[in-house]
Amino acid sequence: MKRWGLALIFLVGLAVACLHAPASALPLSHSRSWVDRRVDQLSASELRTLPPTRLVDADRALVAERLVRVRRPLFWCSSLIQIFALFWAWRSGFAAHLRALLASRLRNRHVLRGVYAMIGVALLECVALPFLWLSYHLAYIVGVSREPLLGFLRDVLVATGVEMLVVAAIIVLIMALVDCVRRWYIAAVGAFLVLGVLAVVLVPVVIDPLFQKSVLLAPQSAWGRQLYPLEARAGVGTVPIFLTNLSRTSEVGNANVAGLGPTRRVFVGDSLLQTATPAEVRFVFAHELGHIAHNDALTVTLLADLLLIIALAVALLLAERVAVRGDDDPLARLPLLAALLGMVSLFVLPVGNAYSRMVEARADRFGLAVTHDDVAAARLFVRFADEGFTPICPPSIVRWYFYDHPPLGSRITTVTGRPDGC
Repeated sequence: MKRWGLALIFLVGLAVACLHAPASALPLSHSRSWVDRRVDQLSASELRTLPPTRLVDADRALVAERLVRVRRPLFWCSSLIQIFALFWAWRSGFAAHLRALLASRLRNRHVLRGVYAMIGVALLECVALPFLWLSYHLAYIVGVSREPLLGFLRDVLVATGVEMLVVAAIIVLIMALVDCVRRWYIAAVGAFLVLGVLAVVLVPVVIDPLFQKSVLLAPQSAWGRQLYPLEARAGVGTVPIFLTNLSRTSEVGNANVAGLGPTRRVFVGDSLLQTATPAEVRFVFAHELGHIAHNDALTVTLLADLLLIIALAVALLLAERVAVRGDDDPLARLPLLAALLGMVSLFVLPVGNAYSRMVEARADRFGLAVTHDDVAAARLFVRFADEGFTPICPPSIVRWYFYDHPPLGSRITTVTGRPDGC
């Protein structure tokens, strides 16, 4: 018991040390690259008339295609190997052995379940780590990411620590409901929905600060005078704007909405301000205001929860049809359930992505209605394609399965009032 306690204290201490590691300060200046200057020189006529494939840099588009040929197999290898690892952990008896080992040292069943779940998450992340590193390394060598290796490892460790705590809490809660409530599945569905909404509320104030430094944008600042008036034009009330040090990890500009109610805010990455024109920044911000106007954070979260509940129900039905091992119990069968959940989730993924594409297309229309600047919107999408090595027009099957945003080529032609360029 003492050894397990010391190990747990060590892990928690290490996570706390990482959580409080100082983030780099927001950069004050940034020299614009030749990619930015090339995109700046595209005329309004070119952006409104040329096919999207002729707007992007040909050499970078070729690299983007090569990257995709690596990243897609990487996704499938990572997913399937993790599923296999979970199935092996159950089938080989490793899960049952781990449960028995912990049970001999931990008398409280809730603590036992929580520690078991945390160890399982940690081991699974070890399986995924090589694939995470390969993805990071690809982004680093092509210049999309500037994050040093130690920064990447810190982010992985922090994310793993958060995931361990969240999964452990969910496992303990659900198994406690099974113990105490006859119709536990009804209570579990309600708990998933409530926890999903609570997560949206807490993420910007609890989770996001672990990965990025942000500062509140003053209304009287140069950027504040450009962005805050758009909120009144969009009719969304007053929403705080925070500048984040996104450039710590990515050269590609971005912005996003996070939170609900009192925690709702818009994060604007410093790399966006450094690379995009003011008109492009205004369009991105108006796009994010569209998410607020349509309450997309809540609807996307509820849909994700619903899809998770459906996938979990299917996984439970499949698990019931798998023969029980002699040393099985509900805790030892969790890896089997997780493996089946992973398999079902691969089939559910396109459903969530399809809804997300619809939401993003609607936000594009909202941003265009607020700014009335189709040239800035089209230029921004060209910049995203060039900076991020993103294929401008992916194959239809790839778009259907993987893309949670419309392809950039489609977005360019849509905002400029043309038929879908992809």
